[in-house]
Amino acid sequence: MTRLSTTLLGVSALAALLASTGLASAQSVPDVPRNRTLISQGWDFYNQVPSIDNFNPYAGVLLHQRNSLHYTVNEVLFYTNHNTNETVGWQAEGYTYNADFTEVTLKLRDGVKWSDGEAFTADDVVFTFDMLKGAAPELLFSSQIAEWVASATAVDPLTVVIKLNKPGPRWVKDFLATGQSTRFVTVPKHIWEGQDPKTFAYFDLAKGWPVGTGPYKLVKADANSLFFDLRDSWWALDAGVASAMPQVQRVVYVPATAEAMPQLFATNQIDMGRSIQAGQFEAIKAQNPALVAWNEQGPVWGGPDGCTYAIRFNTQVAPFDNPALRHAINAAMDRDQIVNLAYEGSMMRATVPFSSYPGMVNYVDQLKDVAGVADIDAHGAE
Repeated sequence: MTRLSTTLLGVSALAALLASTGLASAQSVPDVPRNRTLISQGWDFYNQVPSIDNFNPYAGVLLHQRNSLHYTVNEVLFYTNHNTNETVGWQAEGYTYNADFTEVTLKLRDGVKWSDGEAFTADDVVFTFDMLKGAAPELLFSSQIAEWVASATAVDPLTVVIKLNKPGPRWVKDFLATGQSTRFVTVPKHIWEGQDPKTFAYFDLAKGWPVGTGPYKLVKADANSLFFDLRDSWWALDAGVASAMPQVQRVVYVPATAEAMPQLFATNQIDMGRSIQAGQFEAIKAQNPALVAWNEQGPVWGGPDGCTYAIRFNTQVAPFDNPALRHAINAAMDRDQIVNLAYEGSMMRATVPFSSYPGMVNYVDQLKDVAGVADIDAHGAE
């Protein structure tokens, strides 16, 4: 299915938040022109920014900060292009498997630097794997790392060899190549070494924490907003990986409830937000023609969403361990009715259990060939 998401290219400031885009506060930040500032609804925080003094990327309750950092401060070894299903190297240039998929060799990119000027090396990657394995299961994704990774070794400053506990032909894509969710974020060894990763808050603006390899740095954090400003330099530009610095000088994340979003969009007080219903979208666009959606195909306001909407069962307990029951529930569901009533027609009915990104659509016909397609009598499920 697809989720309705919107973006708006506004020109005025959040009146309650910004006296100027500099926002005079206890944490003083310089002024930035409004047309170089992006104001976005925060990731899953609505009333206020939670835990503003903790930016540990592996603290499981802090997914809000984790996701905000992913768009600004943090970068990863690989990214996944959902449209092509291509794995794109970033902090790393590439990877190779051995013959039985039990060993992965990562080749890191030369010239990657942390925001404090230190080099990003194999020691950082190995340290992060060892940290997660040693702290499992208390850190986010640490149990999965402990399950899969037997050891990680720095062969040289730009080469890491990872031995797996079992064959994992998709392990790099699942754990190291960021798609919808980032599981592995390398942390700088020179800062984290000697810290307790379960309690380390990783927050000190005077020291430049949190440190990342991305083009932005955190400059302000309070219950009403997170401010990220463009840094003076970025390794990707120096290394020729990026052709230019980002044009947005400041990224601001603010809480915004579902009730507040329509007014914020209508009055140009926010530039980018998350889900709103189709009827709201059309009503807001009538007030503010600048409102645009993520795509203009299918439902104009919708786009493929990595967070699929689905019913999942614990198949280890009765009655859901009975395949016939699960098939009956599947047959009884009217997906068109769900789309039209619950989502005002703003989604497309699902045909497979994953989102319909172009890179995945090719698998649909293959699945039909393998599993077969049968006519289902929904009334028979009753």
